[in-house]
Order: sequence, then structure tokens, then C-alpha cells
Amino acid sequence: MSQSPSFSVKSELSLKADPDALQRWVVAFCIITFDLEQGQLIEECYPPGCLTPEEELENHSKQGIATSSEIKSVVILSHGPYSSVFRPLLQIMGPLYFDIGRKAIEHIAGYISLWPSHVPGKLMELPIGNTMLKVNLPPAHSLPWQSGMSYLESASSMAPFLPNNQSVPQGLFHDSNIFGTFRGLLFQLWLLWELLLIGEQILIIAATPPQCCEAVASLVSLVAPLLCSVDFSPYFTIHAEFAQLNALQEGDKYPPMVLGVTNLFFLKALRNIPHIVSVGSPALSSSRVTIASRSTGRIPGKPEGFGLQQLSLKKFSPTSLLNAVKLRRDGPLCLMTEHKGAMWSTYVTTTKLDTSILNRLIDAGMSPRVEESVCC
Repeated sequence: MSQSPSFSVKSELSLKADPDALQRWVVAFCIITFDLEQGQLIEECYPPGCLTPEEELENHSKQGIATSSEIKSVVILSHGPYSSVFRPLLQIMGPLYFDIGRKAIEHIAGYISLWPSHVPGKLMELPIGNTMLKVNLPPAHSLPWQSGMSYLESASSMAPFLPNNQSVPQGLFHDSNIFGTFRGLLFQLWLLWELLLIGEQILIIAATPPQCCEAVASLVSLVAPLLCSVDFSPYFTIHAEFAQLNALQEGDKYPPMVLGVTNLFFLKALRNIPHIVSVGSPALSSSRVTIASRSTGRIPGKPEGFGLQQLSLKKFSPTSLLNAVKLRRDGPLCLMTEHKGAMWSTYVTTTKLDTSILNRLIDAGMSPRVEESVCC
């Protein structure tokens, strides 16, 4: 993305949004406030009429707890998972809204309504005032099926399966910072890739909402150029509807999903999810590693029980070994006292891991230069 130092709306005061053209990219802009009892509440929506009368009534009838400080967010609702577009757009729109209010939303909506229709798999230049967003959109075959689209119609968009131009982004969330998010768990990415392919259930625990969303997006991007067939929720909160998940009986299997949370309540509420990943500071040192073969007598690829993924270190570190043993003994509930990067799963990979690539990434991660390049 390239942009000039500032964004001004003064020169385009008469710019009005075309609702039909706006819908090509954005369903609505919402201002969300957080309430201790009700969770996220919609304070305002643009364009007007986005909410049904029933939704309007429900929203205005909620009475929350008054607090000395207010948490407010600017949210973009869209049918397309175009994070490469909406992330920089929000970086412009958020500060502008808190500076001049609703006028910022109206003017940005006007610019967006001038954008051409999105072209999957292409580089697009999208103007916002004196700023130009240069973004790559994911290819059509990686996008979720549209409502009412048949399987055959969706499958036809996948041909050719692999484009000749390998520089074209191959899947959803191709711009996610997977190295920065999982830098302490790089040697688990092969295992996570297999879990996604076979439709397993993964719970992501993160310290902050941005880390949570980035971790889920990074995992979804792993399966490209294949379709991601599991449901995913980048930021699942205690106020979300999870009665269906909570109603599962002992022994029932969760649906295929990747669930991102920051509230440790879910460690107990969803305790039967077989694979748990916490992203944050690495639980083990950054020494070069090799995944150890496990002589447990289990069938490779079959998830059983629950435990910390075992590792053997080429460079022995007593502290790292003790930390690994302690993490396995305590289980994911140890996150209640201290957040750390770790993964709990007894799934055994069926593919051979390329530890040479992993060690190159880990060694590169020790470089201050790389440190600066991957940290936001």
C-alpha cells in the first residue's frame, strides 16, 4: 500500500455514496461500543437502513452499565474476506472518525462507491482521497461459497486449479503475518496444517484481540491453494452465541472449526476441544529443534487423549526441557496463571517434517533485522 502523509475530506464535501456501488465492497460501517453486561452494542450504522426495524428496536432497547471510560470501535461489515483492503482502510478511517465523527464515514463511503468491482486474484489500485491503496485480492477459488451458489458453480471457479502466475496470492488472508504470530511455534505448523486439512477442531488462545485475529487468519492461510473447509471465528467472545457448542455432551465431537478467543473462560467451557494453541511468548527457547518420533503405539494421524506435543532439542537446554515437562503436566489450564506460547495435542503427523526449513526460519528469527521486519 502506498499513501500520502495525510487524508483530507475538505476538498470533496459534496461527495455522496452510491448505495448500490458501495454494496460491491461494503455492507455497512458500524460504530460499536462495549458494554459489561451486553457485550458489543451497535451505536450507529451507515448507510441508514442497514439494520431491520427489529434489529433497530433491539439495539436501542438495551440498557448497559454506565462506565467512566468507553470502549468504541469502527467496524466494516462485508461479504468478502478482503483483509488486505479493509485493514489499511480502517487505519485511515478509524482515526478520522474519532477526529471528525460521522462525516468521515460518509466521505470514505463516497470514495468506495467509486471503486470498480473487485477482481479476484488481481492487483488493484483503490483511491481514498489523496491516498492510494494497492492491494492483492485472493483468487476466486479460495473465497467462501456465496449464498445460493451450488457446489458445481463454486467448483467451476477453481479451474484452472493452480494459476500459471505463481506470484498471484493463492488463498485467503495471504497477507497475514504467520511468521510473526507463530515464531515461537514454527515447528508445529506442519501439525496444524494437517489438522486443518482433516477438519479437526482447534482453539486459539491469544493475549489480545489483534493477536487472536492474526493467528486464526494465519492458520486459514496455511491450506492455500486448497479450499479451507472448516468454519473459523477470528475473535469469539463470551457474549457470542455458543449455546450449540456448550450443549455438546461428553464424548460428542465438535464441528470442524478454528476458534480464536482471549477469554480464558473458554478453556473450561470448551474443555473437550482436542487441540489448543496459545500464541504469545514462546514456551521453549529458540534453539534448533527436531520433532521427536513417539513410540506410543498409537496409529499415526489418530488423535487420542491430551498432552503437550513432544520435542527433542539438538542443543540441549535443561530449562527448556523442564518447561516442556511442566507444560505437559499442567495442561492448558496453566495459561490461567501465565500466558505463554504452546500447543497441546496428541495428534501424530503423517507427513515428514522438513526441519531444515524450520531451523533456517528459527535462525533467521534471531536476527535483529528480521525481528524489526516481522514486528508491527
